[in-house]
Amino acid sequence: MKPAIIIAVIIAVLAAACAPRQTLIATGVSRTLTAMVPTSVLPPDRLTSTAVPTLALPTVTPPPTEPPALEPTLVPTDAPTENPVVTSTATLPAAVVGELIFADTFDSAGAWAPGDFADNAVTVSGGVLSFTQKTPGAFSFRIIGRQGSDFHAEVQAALANNCGSGDRYGLMFRTQDPNSYYAFQIDCEGRYRFVRYVSGAGAAIIDWTPTPAIERGAQSANTLGVTAVGGAFTFAINGTPVATAGDTSFAKGGFGLMVGSNVTKNFTVIFDDLRVSKVP
Repeated sequence: MKPAIIIAVIIAVLAAACAPRQTLIATGVSRTLTAMVPTSVLPPDRLTSTAVPTLALPTVTPPPTEPPALEPTLVPTDAPTENPVVTSTATLPAAVVGELIFADTFDSAGAWAPGDFADNAVTVSGGVLSFTQKTPGAFSFRIIGRQGSDFHAEVQAALANNCGSGDRYGLMFRTQDPNSYYAFQIDCEGRYRFVRYVSGAGAAIIDWTPTPAIERGAQSANTLGVTAVGGAFTFAINGTPVATAGDTSFAKGGFGLMVGSNVTKNFTVIFDDLRVSKVP
């Protein structure tokens, strides 16, 4: 992570919160617990970008012991048998990284559809991508058209300020469209989760699990890592493998970044150095 750049972005984000509200341009995609604000597709000259149509999702009633869920109601699925979830990290090897497939240092906007929208805002400047979810009880994401099947992907992320219970962010991969994809997320309680979405319905392959590998607190930074080989996945946080899982729903697809706020208004995450490499 670039400390000076991140500090500059944090100052800019905090200053922007006090500035007069600007004209909103609807791009990207955002989900709420009730309905969505209409959105437009990405500019036609960005051939590697994925269109982001409006989504409407059902209301979620969370369990009494959990913070309110931001995603659609999870549907039951059969637990995978060929690659069960690993609850102990003692036997998990570190990822073996091969030749670089692509990297994004966020020196330019590329296909990330920056802009200021009704309930989220994205800026790409100075080598980082700043992603703000303005509205609590909702999450937004950006996806790009770069494809991957077997790979190791990493992205660095840092909080611009503090975050509250249930606020989260994550890395999307093997995305088929804005309704179908995998997502590896962490939250402000120091937990991670692996979710599969099919036609807008989410199923937790690994539900929220605490780990000391996650850095917590105001302006904390974490690196999320995903290794995918066929239907087998290994997940790492700050270089520490935390779990494996198996699923064969999507063999390949695009990549994306997501930010969700449960309780924090203008919850902002600063992303840096997205790297996708081959698995030897």
